[in-house]
Amino acid sequence: MPKAKIVHVAHNPFDTCLSCYTRLFERRQLRSYDLVELGRYYNNYSRITDHWRDVLPEGAFHNVQYEALIDDFTSETRRLIEYCGLDWDASCLEFHKSNRRVRTASVQQVRQPLYTSSKEKWRYYEKQLSLLVETITVGQVFEPKVYGVILSMEWKDAMWDKLFTHPSSLWAPSRPRRYHSVL
Repeated sequence: MPKAKIVHVAHNPFDTCLSCYTRLFERRQLRSYDLVELGRYYNNYSRITDHWRDVLPEGAFHNVQYEALIDDFTSETRRLIEYCGLDWDASCLEFHKSNRRVRTASVQQVRQPLYTSSKEKWRYYEKQLSLLVETITVGQVFEPKVYGVILSMEWKDAMWDKLFTHPSSLWAPSRPRRYHSVL
């Protein structure tokens, strides 16, 4: 589809992964139940998203930052509708009143107005998510700031060494794990 318009909604990676980690998915998404595997999966998703953003023609890829959507819902929604080439309809701001069928893990959330309680939710579990944070930030070693997590050069150097020497580094093959929740 050469003229397709792609809408990509990005969310803080740690909030995204926390949401996946705390859901019991119907279709064997085992990577969601292991923090390291989940971090690796997120890093791969991030890399492939960057690839498509780089290779697709200008204007083919529209990024919506979830946190910006929460902070200024009306403006972000208008930008999205404009990008899609659609006429504005005020009912877009009342999505929760729709009677359409919803088949997603967030079915209850779709039926209520937009809320902010999921923004930075991962911070409540920061200590328990340390393996996830480490895995995602190691995968982003070239970026000095990852969604509010400031990395010191010493920490980054240590992670760089670990990246290539530690047996559980991002490039090491995944090994079977027990799936359990630490939260």
